[in-house]
Amino acid sequence: MTQAQPHEILSPGQGVLQQGEEALQQGEEVLQQGQEALPQGREVLQQGEEVLQQGEEALQQGEEVLQQGEEALPSIPEDLSRTTHIVLVRHGLPMTGVAADPPLSPLGQQQACQAGDWLRWESPVAVISSPYLRALETAQAIGLAAGLPVEIDEDLREWGEPVTSYITPELLGDSPRGRAFAEGRFAEFIPEHDREGLTRRMTAVVAKAGERWPGRTVVLVSHGGAINNLLAHVIGLAQPFFFNPGYTSLCRLQVLPSGRMVPTSINETSHLVAARNTATPILLGQGAA
Repeated sequence: MTQAQPHEILSPGQGVLQQGEEALQQGEEVLQQGQEALPQGREVLQQGEEVLQQGEEALQQGEEVLQQGEEALPSIPEDLSRTTHIVLVRHGLPMTGVAADPPLSPLGQQQACQAGDWLRWESPVAVISSPYLRALETAQAIGLAAGLPVEIDEDLREWGEPVTSYITPELLGDSPRGRAFAEGRFAEFIPEHDREGLTRRMTAVVAKAGERWPGRTVVLVSHGGAINNLLAHVIGLAQPFFFNPGYTSLCRLQVLPSGRMVPTSINETSHLVAARNTATPILLGQGAA
């Protein structure tokens, strides 16, 4: 075998070395060009940030001008004859500790009948209920008294899914949640839940009722937490649970044609202690505590 001569090995190596030196020189030139362009790039970036800031300031000014224009517009009177009267009813007292979705107790059934006897004088056009059994049975008693079928709307359900065994708040005992509820520290009582989702659900039900039945009375049977959440949203409270609703208590909202919701009473329980007939009309918005 013929052995390669030194110059035969060295020559290709020198060619590769030369190519490397040329590439290095080109790289240095590119680097120098980049360094020269860097100050210009910084200036362009600074100019861009200044333009962005000017845009944000212009946007803010535009929003302020828009708000001033809206405030300057003459208010258009609402057609109050098309105001829908919403009666929010908490379910009656359920059985406790027996099921995830318990029926009404005997006392709860009595409360539901009393609510129905009271509300039938207001000639409701619809009774809509949460799918939970304690609410549905309450709605059925009201519907029977008013001569109306009961519709079910999933959005009227409580703030969470049914637990393994439902226990009324009054029977939570000496637990932290039980003590918080008994002492009115409701922020410590309410469980973790999707507050915004619950608000969206409840406001959607009320708004839909206002659109379907303008100028009429609609009964919505739901739950204490859901009703608290809705009213807190309408009033503008930070606390989503601010009062202890009685079983079959009535809360009232007016839905104006514009969609604006106006609360008129909270936690009425007159029907549990008094009878009502055509000679004793109720003034909407003046309920008993």
